[in-house]
Amino acid sequence: MWRYVQLLLANRDEIKNSVFGDNFDSELYDDLLTVEKKVDELYHNGQITDQDLIIIACVGSQKSFRNLEKIYHISRLKLSQSFKNICKRIAYYLDESFSDECYVEKLKIKYNLTKDEVEKLIKKELN
Repeated sequence: MWRYVQLLLANRDEIKNSVFGDNFDSELYDDLLTVEKKVDELYHNGQITDQDLIIIACVGSQKSFRNLEKIYHISRLKLSQSFKNICKRIAYYLDESFSDECYVEKLKIKYNLTKDEVEKLIKKELN
């Protein structure tokens, strides 16, 4: 579940910019808006900190972890791990439609993937 949230947040700018391009995917955009709304809700409830928001914003703006390390004096490994943990926390509060299984099923239908192709994607993601 958290991997889909991670994908949406890490590619936030690209997804939002696609609204104005030829590659607009309304499902991704709608899901991103849902995740952003949940982030805002969790922030106001104190479950997401100011530092968490900075990490989300930086990763979403496609800044490299190397640049972030220089700006915030936090190791790339810690930033990466923090982003992963933030995504897990957000995913915990989202409904089942954001599960990894649901996302894989969406991809399977959208791109007419076979069972073998889906398994290859999953194996590639796990490595």
